[in-house]
Amino acid sequence: MTHTLNMEPALRALGEPARCPTMEQVRNQRVWFYPRHWLARWPQGLEIPLFLRQDDDADARRAVTRDDLFALAASGISTPSEAVNFYTAVCAWGTGPYVRGVTRVIRPLRDPLAPGRLLEGLTAAAECGAGSGDPVEVYRQFLRGGSWRIRYLGPAFFTKLMYFVAGAPVPPEEARSSTDGSSVSAHPLILDSRVARALGWSRWWGWSPEQYGEYLEMAGELRDLWCPQVPVDVVEYQLFIAGGRGNRKVG
Repeated sequence: MTHTLNMEPALRALGEPARCPTMEQVRNQRVWFYPRHWLARWPQGLEIPLFLRQDDDADARRAVTRDDLFALAASGISTPSEAVNFYTAVCAWGTGPYVRGVTRVIRPLRDPLAPGRLLEGLTAAAECGAGSGDPVEVYRQFLRGGSWRIRYLGPAFFTKLMYFVAGAPVPPEEARSSTDGSSVSAHPLILDSRVARALGWSRWWGWSPEQYGEYLEMAGELRDLWCPQVPVDVVEYQLFIAGGRGNRKVG
């Protein structure tokens, strides 16, 4: 794929290479949330996931980081219940302490087909981390008409699921040393309104699979021009920060 996107707005949004975040800074990106916000709105009849039952005090504020979510994915997701648990953890990171956001991401779980479709989609997305999957096709199947379509679950959140379940991206040198030179598909990355805003896109939602593929290709090129020694998700992180300036929303 040859992208036709203008990289200039994104390069400006990324800023000076000297201010490039470290991989550790990105992995430690921490978001606070309240389990009580989830428990009060949890769908009746759906098992409450372990992620929300880790603390006896549901009123206590808890934190979750990118590294926590990579570790949760690495522990294995092989049942619908585990898929819902992972979804909850990722969406807690994506929404933070805001009740409106929690209400929004719980809504897809009211679909009885959601647990099974989440498991199928996460299983396919996990293959992208090993270089054997196609993130654009996974993206396509989460959209309307796709095999894993879940009503009210849009790209801003299902790309978060794809990104985390595929595992932590590695720096280019490490990636090259772990392959035999054969081509490896792009790692899934988060695409939400803040990233789209930093890219200078006119649409902040409703992106096509082709646009998602162009974004993944563009992210790799931006990394090579801006800070070539870091994993590609550092680009996504910095675009997210740039796209949220003046916006209080966490995820």
